[in-house]
Amino acid sequence: CAILRRLMQNGAISIVSTHLGMLKAFAHAQEGLINSSMEMEEVTVSGAVKYRPTYKLVMGEPGTSYAIEIAETLGLQEDVVREAKGIMAGEGIAIESLIADLKQKNRDIDARLKETEEIKQEVNHMQSKLKEELSRIKEMKDSTLSRAVNEAEKLLRKTRKDAADIIEAIRTAEKDKSKQALKDLDRKHEEIKTLQKLHSKEKTKPVKDVRKGQRVFINALRVNGVVHSINKKAQKCIVLVEGKEIMIPLTELSEPAADLNNEHAAGSSARQQPAIAGISEGLEIEKELNLIGRRVDPALSILERLLNDAALSGVRQIKIIHGIGTGILAGAIREYVSDHPLVESFRRGNENEGGEAVTVVSL
Repeated sequence: CAILRRLMQNGAISIVSTHLGMLKAFAHAQEGLINSSMEMEEVTVSGAVKYRPTYKLVMGEPGTSYAIEIAETLGLQEDVVREAKGIMAGEGIAIESLIADLKQKNRDIDARLKETEEIKQEVNHMQSKLKEELSRIKEMKDSTLSRAVNEAEKLLRKTRKDAADIIEAIRTAEKDKSKQALKDLDRKHEEIKTLQKLHSKEKTKPVKDVRKGQRVFINALRVNGVVHSINKKAQKCIVLVEGKEIMIPLTELSEPAADLNNEHAAGSSARQQPAIAGISEGLEIEKELNLIGRRVDPALSILERLLNDAALSGVRQIKIIHGIGTGILAGAIREYVSDHPLVESFRRGNENEGGEAVTVVSL
């Protein structure tokens, strides 16, 4: 160790081969010196463990001496090997064992660093994909809002024309036809009111403590009703809306809307009650909805209206035809109905109903 230090002080470049553990430890602690080792690999030949060189230089790691093991595999007498091991007992073996442990720990650290780097790359990839998805969702949201505004404007223009036609019919028609024209005008009025409510940005106030007999607003249906019974364990309640019982999650209830005149929703006659969400008296609800060829957003909008109308009209089951195709529309529909407050359950169609091309919803 003293000689190596003096060589360093004189600026000499030295390469030293040694089996001495103390010299390896000195090189590890001394600035300007670095350990290295020639790698050995363990192989099994005819059931016996042997060591052979790989001729690979490993920088930064002190090597473990395999002199006794190699001598043993080369046929040195057992008693001589045993005596050599006895002489090496103590500090020498401890240092060799320490070196072996350090090398194993270095290998473990390298493996973990490699694994960490792979995880880092995967996280970076997922972040990139997430940013792309968020950007796509924002574009879809803006596009959907733009289409909704355009559809509302088209409906408004069409309604104005229909209203003008109805007024003209009232002027010229007979009494019975005039009554029918007035009913058509009322229906159009209700449709416009429903559209305004669905696109209104007015925030509803959640009900904190739901009580039996309390008037509430059903968010999903945009109507008022009266609480008939409460199941606190299931966090649901039955609400009476124009004489019809609807089971609704408590989280779907808000304070009653002031502009909806449903004071008698619990039991008054149909003649005294207003139409619900645009449903005219006597309107027949379709029990089968064909959405093949439609894009996801418009399809879900149509489905939402049908679910509301069907639930309020007492329809217990509807059949949604979406086809198979790429599976995007079917997947979106089934995900949508899976947590819809008006849907009790859903299933794929039976063979005679259309199989995977159909989803059957129970309300």
